[in-house]
Amino acid sequence: MPSTAATAPRRIARSAGAALVSAALTSVIAEAIAGNGLAVVTGLSGRALGLPRWLAIAGPALGGVGLLNIPLTYGWTPTGLAERISLYSYLLWALLTGLELVRPARRTV
Repeated sequence: MPSTAATAPRRIARSAGAALVSAALTSVIAEAIAGNGLAVVTGLSGRALGLPRWLAIAGPALGGVGLLNIPLTYGWTPTGLAERISLYSYLLWALLTGLELVRPARRTV
């Protein structure tokens, strides 16, 4: 049986690794909540911001999927899959919004 002095570095390394994984998961979840919340709020403010109708609808829809995904799927799907769905919904909204912002404005005569 190994002595406790010999196994102490392994226990410390395992607990440090668990702390790093926990911190990474927490930051990913916080990013997903903030990003999807931004998509919802921006979409709901679409008229005031002058967004096209389709983008004002896409924001709350994609943000809602991202926000509801983690609590609804956590525990019965792999954690990485639940996080990716939340992040990809936010990233899709950000891509669509960015493309709309750089697209030349239509002329109305």
